[in-house]
Amino acid sequence: MLLATGDGAFRLELAHAEPLLPAVDPSEAQPGTAHLAFTDIDVRQVYAKMTALGYEAVSEPVAPASGPIAGGWLVYLLDPDGNRVELIQAPDWQGSDKS
Repeated sequence: MLLATGDGAFRLELAHAEPLLPAVDPSEAQPGTAHLAFTDIDVRQVYAKMTALGYEAVSEPVAPASGPIAGGWLVYLLDPDGNRVELIQAPDWQGSDKS
């Protein structure tokens, strides 16, 4: 199943593989474990709002000192099933005044 916005700015593909693979424990975050990631957001603002609503996080937002996000922000929140959802704010991200 493919979900997409009309302008093509966002695409999400949901796939089902046969045969079924063994279940993965998302709390272990093994290399190659899939997770959702969202970019172009104010990580600290979304983190504050989601934790105020009762969602858990692996940590508070961090500012990586190296790698492609150096100078930006990132955090992993946990969905109700314990799956990690990554929030990424690139160092050159410019917020919008739109609400």
